[in-house]
Amino acid sequence: MKKVQFSDYRQVYGFLFSTYGKNSYIRLSFLSALVSRFCKFVGLPIAISQIIAALAAQDYSLARSWVLVFTAFSATIGVLNPLTKVIALHGENIIYAQTMRTFFVKLLNKDVSYFNDSMTGYITTAARQFSDSTLSLVRNWRESYLGHLFTMTIPIIVICFVSLQLGLVVLLLSSIQTSYLLWASKKIVPYRTEAREVYKHNSGIISDAITNIVAIKATAQEKSISKLVGDNMFEESKLFVKRYKMQAKFAAIREAITVTFFLVLFWMTVTQISQGLIGVAGAVLVITYASTILTGIYEISNSLDMHDDIVDKVIPAFELLQEPNRITDPARPVSISKVKGALVFKDVSFNYIEASSSIPVFKNLNLVVPAGQRLGIVGLSGAGKSTLAKLLLRFE
Repeated sequence: MKKVQFSDYRQVYGFLFSTYGKNSYIRLSFLSALVSRFCKFVGLPIAISQIIAALAAQDYSLARSWVLVFTAFSATIGVLNPLTKVIALHGENIIYAQTMRTFFVKLLNKDVSYFNDSMTGYITTAARQFSDSTLSLVRNWRESYLGHLFTMTIPIIVICFVSLQLGLVVLLLSSIQTSYLLWASKKIVPYRTEAREVYKHNSGIISDAITNIVAIKATAQEKSISKLVGDNMFEESKLFVKRYKMQAKFAAIREAITVTFFLVLFWMTVTQISQGLIGVAGAVLVITYASTILTGIYEISNSLDMHDDIVDKVIPAFELLQEPNRITDPARPVSISKVKGALVFKDVSFNYIEASSSIPVFKNLNLVVPAGQRLGIVGLSGAGKSTLAKLLLRFE
């Protein structure tokens, strides 16, 4: 069972930077998102804290000024958020179509034997997931992950300006909480990977059954196929239950750390106010940003699972494309100047390596089909009709 490794992340993000990352519209959308996040996580909290401080000091003129600042930041966010999406769409649609086309072209160049050995249903799913998931990663970074970074870094910097001691405490507590979340996420990886492999297997069975529905009905295999799919779905659901039970245990420990986080920070904040070390505005900023940081940490926990789930959907596509063809063209292919048109099999013998029987499908087969002649091949199932056609086209 293959786990997500650092090399997988590097491969996925290498692809993203070489495609989406080179598009000027997408770069501009990220810049717009950064400005919007700055207004949301820096401008608005500072404006709110100053309004509260001015009201506490009964300086209503100053409070009105900060209300205008708050309004300016809010208006900027209101304009940039929809504008960012419009800008991004101009680049994303182009790269998405190119990605889907490139993947499909590469898939068409694979050996036909590869499609026989693999489940065609899962290959179809992987092709679509490849384009959808890479686009999802780009959008998540712009709309979610970027915000998480702001909610973790900017508040700590601001709190350090208010009180270096409180800022260092927040940094320490945030580091402990984040480290725990990263550790917990790593512990979930085996469960997620196992679920992915089972999903791959079950998707292939369902798709192949639908593709061959006529043959299934003709041989009265509906009940056996239905039982197989039902049993597999039950096993898949058990894996998900096991995974989410483990996540629930980790979440309980996370909550205990969170309670400790707030207890220590708020206790120190009250102490510093009582000693006159920070004012009301500073206290409001610390409490507001502490909640923001904790919210960001919670979102990071969920985002890590979501991020790795998306990466899990991209990785199989790279595995499909990177698997070498079993039949390769010679380094110096023979140039055919004149095609006669006749099909000739001369003393051809063939058997499948993985077959349980050692009896060859063909032994010393000789067949000539003159140019222009039509020939029908009939025979029982398993007699070798499909094998003959594959050998004709060099398919294994």
